[in-house]
Amino acid sequence: MKRIMDFYGLSALIVALGSVLLLAHAAPAAAQEGFEDRTDGYNQCVMWAVRNTRSLTAVRMMQHACQKVWSEGSMMRDSDKEAYVCLLQELRGVDNDYAAQLVYASCTNQR
Repeated sequence: MKRIMDFYGLSALIVALGSVLLLAHAAPAAAQEGFEDRTDGYNQCVMWAVRNTRSLTAVRMMQHACQKVWSEGSMMRDSDKEAYVCLLQELRGVDNDYAAQLVYASCTNQR
């Protein structure tokens, strides 16, 4: 039963991150065409990312990561984008600041 729940949780995470990345790539073109409010994608990213997260440090890091991925995603180096996506994946649900700092160090050292 736990494997099934883990599988569905992982599937939801993959779909959500895929949506974030797709939106990050599509945002500049859509904004130029006037079809997309740039703040909608950022807000969706933040709402998804901070769910069940109790660490204020982790929430702030995820807000920053959403801002970077959403507003600068198409201009970013792949290694930087991967670091921000790592933060969004791994900080979700973190409940203390020390753990958030460890995740931050791990994700940013992968660049």
